[in-house]
Amino acid sequence: MKKFLSFLLVGVLGVLLYMPNALAAKVDFSCKKDCELTQDDTCVSTCTFGISENNQAITNWKATIKLEPADKVQMGEVKLNEGWTNIGTGTNLELLSSEPAGVSDANITFGTFTVTMPRDLEGASCKITLQPEGLEIVEQTITTETQPGTGVTLPLIVLGSGLALAIGAYYVTRKTTKMYKI
Repeated sequence: MKKFLSFLLVGVLGVLLYMPNALAAKVDFSCKKDCELTQDDTCVSTCTFGISENNQAITNWKATIKLEPADKVQMGEVKLNEGWTNIGTGTNLELLSSEPAGVSDANITFGTFTVTMPRDLEGASCKITLQPEGLEIVEQTITTETQPGTGVTLPLIVLGSGLALAIGAYYVTRKTTKMYKI
């Protein structure tokens, strides 16, 4: 009986020591903070998603993407890296690996997706939430405000005008032609 309890204790300790390592994977999720303006006056931002600190083989990965405000922000095309297939629809990602044994790299980038929003979005920003199954939820905020002009051309105009006036004054006042009275 003591032998059985000692095996049970060792087994439980082994499971407890393994569990934190199995859950150590972290979500890598980033979006371009400022969106790019398109010809139809909308903003497009590209988001990259994956995991880091992975220590197990991954054959499938599920996540839900939540966009706020939902009535204004739309998810665009999902582009996956080689070796991954998306069988999910809409904002639900369900990725499958083409490797039967799975991918066991420490850092895995699954791919990218685009988010489209109107330029004049109320509040001037949108929130994108990535909710992977079994991992922490990650949020990104994208601003649709474009940066105002800095006025950097004004000092150049003043400098150019001053230089032109100085050159003009030099040519008008130089004394290369002398007049003599006869």
